[in-house]
Amino acid sequence: MRMGSLIASGLLWLLLGATCLPIIDESQHTPVPGTSLAIAIVSPTQALTVAPGKLVKIGWTAANLTGEPATVSILLESRTDLSRTTLLADSPLDGTGGSGVFLWDTIGSSGPYSIIVTIQTADSSAQDTSAALVTVS
Repeated sequence: MRMGSLIASGLLWLLLGATCLPIIDESQHTPVPGTSLAIAIVSPTQALTVAPGKLVKIGWTAANLTGEPATVSILLESRTDLSRTTLLADSPLDGTGGSGVFLWDTIGSSGPYSIIVTIQTADSSAQDTSAALVTVS
């Protein structure tokens, strides 16, 4: 008898909506900031082995939604000794983004290299490193 009355009162409690959550979520949420600065290497897309003096096409695409002027730089990083060489320094990026191509003349280069592209504003920066190595041999 007691068990029956407990079950009946529990069902009545459920029917009256005692377990309903509020329809409107009034908890405080902090928005996650979006990405406003980005750059990506679009070529080369696969590992290359080239002779010294051959031109290597480096393609990139960038977005700048910061409202600040931005510049693009391209670096080579030797995978042998981790030294860095600047190919393109602080080239202005117009508007909210764009893309470009740089031709790297491999004269004087030797060994495997990673390509690093960077976009920079006064307050922030973003970079991408090529997944494909370029070996000058």
